[in-house]
Amino acid sequence: MSCVANTKDWYYHIGGRTGFAVVQAKQQNLYQQFGVGMLHHICWRVRTRDDVDSVYRKLIQDNFISECGGKIVHAPEIGHWAPGYYSLLFEDRDGIRLEVNHIPGKGLLELQEPQVLAKL
Repeated sequence: MSCVANTKDWYYHIGGRTGFAVVQAKQQNLYQQFGVGMLHHICWRVRTRDDVDSVYRKLIQDNFISECGGKIVHAPEIGHWAPGYYSLLFEDRDGIRLEVNHIPGKGLLELQEPQVLAKL
């Protein structure tokens, strides 16, 4: 795995189709056992933008996301996290964010400067 951000508040590694980030908690959230907010989000990386769109269609067809008590945070859109980044973000009924994204090629690993996110 390669480090793409390492600041006093943010530590992020990616590799292949896996990534993990550790972020400094805000003072009011330092520790809450089983508390919502301890997990920022879970992300699944898919092979194509069409796969992202397909998940979105499945979530909204027949009102699936609302019937489960969740909500769409944002429909599929292009983002700034990596070249070609395309994602869908939604929440489950407990407010835990779930993301489905597509990043073509090696994403940030193709960039020459590995600490790119530290400058965002």
